[in-house]
Amino acid sequence: MFNEAVIKTGFEKASGHWIELNPAKYKTYDGSHLNIESAQKLTHNVGKEVKKLVENPGL
Repeated sequence: MFNEAVIKTGFEKASGHWIELNPAKYKTYDGSHLNIESAQKLTHNVGKEVKKLVENPGL
């Protein structure tokens, strides 16, 4: 079973930066795959978060 808290803790322990996303903001067409608008929105939002991390490495 997928346990996000365990994965997040391990990822951060390995010096990764966890990006929080609200899945309710994205729509799927089959319950699993994003529709085009949501895929573009997700890409944009992840890009913004990565840019913040690159510009502020101490976060």
